[in-house]
Amino acid sequence: TVFERKTRRYRRLLERYRPGNAPLDPEMETLLAENAARLAEQFLTISIRAIDYCPPVDITFGDYLRALITADRDLVPSDPDGYRDALIDAFARRGICATGVINLAEDALVWDTPPPELPPITELSFARLQFRGDPGRAPEEGELRRQAASLGHYASRYRTALRLCGPNQKLGRDRVEAPVIASIRSLQRAAPGREVNFELVAEIVQKRHLADAKGGPGFILGGATLVVGSDGHLRYVIHKSLTNQERIAAQREYACGKGRHFWQLEQDRLVYDPAPLRALHAFRMRSPNAA
Repeated sequence: TVFERKTRRYRRLLERYRPGNAPLDPEMETLLAENAARLAEQFLTISIRAIDYCPPVDITFGDYLRALITADRDLVPSDPDGYRDALIDAFARRGICATGVINLAEDALVWDTPPPELPPITELSFARLQFRGDPGRAPEEGELRRQAASLGHYASRYRTALRLCGPNQKLGRDRVEAPVIASIRSLQRAAPGREVNFELVAEIVQKRHLADAKGGPGFILGGATLVVGSDGHLRYVIHKSLTNQERIAAQREYACGKGRHFWQLEQDRLVYDPAPLRALHAFRMRSPNAA
C-alpha cells in the first residue's frame, strides 16, 4: 500500500510513455527496486522498535499493533506517508483487534500515558546514569544493579499506579510473588530528521500461584514494561494484570488445549517447559502436519 502510494508518480510516467507491453526500462526498474528496498528497511526498523513498547509477558497481536503505532508516533508524529494507517488497515483486514480500545483509530491505539501523580524516577534520569563511554553500550554490573535497585524501590512505593501487586499479597487462595526487575536497557533512536532521542526501557515481572490449578497451569505471569524518558519521567506503563480473570481462563484453555506441548504435568499441575523451543521442535517432529 505504501509502496504504491510513494511510487505513484513514477508509475504514471510509465503509463504515459511506455508503449503497450514494452519491457520495463532498466533505469526505472532499478529506481522502483531501490524504493521497495528502502521501504522494507523502514518497516523492519518500525517492527523491531515496537518490541520495546510491548508488555513483558503474554503479548498478543493486538498488543503488538498498539506497540507499532505508539513507537512510530513517538518518533514520527506527522506520518506524512501514512505508514501507520497502512499498518492499522492491514491488521483490521486480517481480523486482528486490540483489547481495551474503543476503535482502531490511531489516537485510540496509542498506549495510555501514566497517571499524572506518578513522579519521575530521578535515579534513572540520564543525568544520573553511568555509561561506558556510549549510552548505546550496556552499563557495568554495578551500575546495572544500582538501576535495578532504584527501580525496585520506586515500583514498591507506587505499585498500585503501576498495576503491580504487593509481595506475598493474597488473591483469594492464590499467592503473588514479589515483583522482579527482569531487564533495564537504554535506547537511542534516530528520527528521520536525524535528531536522536534517548530513553530507558525496563521490564517488571510478577508470578501468581493459582491454588485451584488441578490439571491446569499452576501459575500466571503479569507485570509491566516502563518506558522512561531521558529526564526520568515515565512516558508509558504497559502492563499485564495478574487479577484479570479472562487472562487466567485463556491461559488454562490454551495450556490444556493447543499449547499443551509447552507444558509438563507435575503433581497434578501443569508446569511451563523451561525450554519452549525444544518443546516446539519435539512437537513438530511428532506432528509434522500440525497447524
